[in-house]
Amino acid sequence: MAKSLKIIIVIAAIVTVCTAITDEQKKKASVHAEKCMEKTGVRRDDVTKVLMGDFSVTDKNIECFVKCFFEESGFMNAEGEFLDEVALEKLSMNADRNKAEALVNTCKLRMASTPCETAYKIYQCYIEHKAI
Repeated sequence: MAKSLKIIIVIAAIVTVCTAITDEQKKKASVHAEKCMEKTGVRRDDVTKVLMGDFSVTDKNIECFVKCFFEESGFMNAEGEFLDEVALEKLSMNADRNKAEALVNTCKLRMASTPCETAYKIYQCYIEHKAI
């Protein structure tokens, strides 16, 4: 599959997950995804699966991809701390603030033994509860 088509698939996956985002946010998400794929060495197909909510990918690098993506997006700092206030602001930009707050409060407590695993668990929670 051509690289540009793969990039479009990743962007489509991100857009599907991140409801009601602007064109500028889509561009930023694409840049973040590309940077984090390069940094972590994950396969594009695995990223697409995870962004679409398929958590059957067992490669530990995918967890670090999510952490990297969260860092680049401002949801997490370099130490792996989830920045719930930033997440709330970003998630409520184009959505109901009460729903975004419920989602952040539900998912921010998903801690794990490593920052990468914590990011992955928070993302899984987001996918599971995004209809809150």
